[in-house]
Amino acid sequence: MIRHKLFTSLQEEEHWINSIQSEGYQLVKVTPWTAAYHFEKCSRTPHPVRLDFHEHIAKGEYSNYLSLFEDCGWQPIQGSRRCGIHYFQQTIEASSTEIFSDTESKTY
Repeated sequence: MIRHKLFTSLQEEEHWINSIQSEGYQLVKVTPWTAAYHFEKCSRTPHPVRLDFHEHIAKGEYSNYLSLFEDCGWQPIQGSRRCGIHYFQQTIEASSTEIFSDTESKTY
């Protein structure tokens, strides 16, 4: 299933994605230039998706950026070192459902 939607805040976008997932669909891909969200039907409710915004990440630091999230139980769905919004899905149920460890890290 593909849905097209524009957002003015990351919080609103994150909430919308997770509400679609609560209906039994998992986010598998985002095409930012066309505001297209690709979902697949799944048998269980998927783990939450969280968003992180970084305008530009240096080439040498991008793999460290992704590793930090992966080590904490978050799998990247979409994003690039030049793209502002990064989409992550929780992979380890025991990990925190929040992607940020402190309020200063949150951009919204």
